[in-house]
Amino acid sequence: MADFELSLISKTSLSDTSTILFSVPKGKTCIITEMIFCNTHEEDVMVYANFVKLNEGLSVKNTILKDLIIKPNETYRMTFNTFLPQYSTIRLYASVNEKVSCNISGVVM
Repeated sequence: MADFELSLISKTSLSDTSTILFSVPKGKTCIITEMIFCNTHEEDVMVYANFVKLNEGLSVKNTILKDLIIKPNETYRMTFNTFLPQYSTIRLYASVNEKVSCNISGVVM
């Protein structure tokens, strides 16, 4: 039997400040497969995301989304095949607090 499975690794609404939504545990690796965003606000909302390795701060080199505009009541889906080593984090935020839901799927092994 495999010692890994595809799972929902984070399900939340985004804050308006950069927040760690997932950290790869010690001794594990992770493959991010999908992120889904839904804007429940009546206006456009911008989304920002970073995949940050250990000992790195937020920077241009680890930005994966910048100024992604999601229209009101719109859902946006991104597929990935991105490997993250142990202690890496997924950090996200939105331009409006608590109005964008976010689901992140992946494989932790």
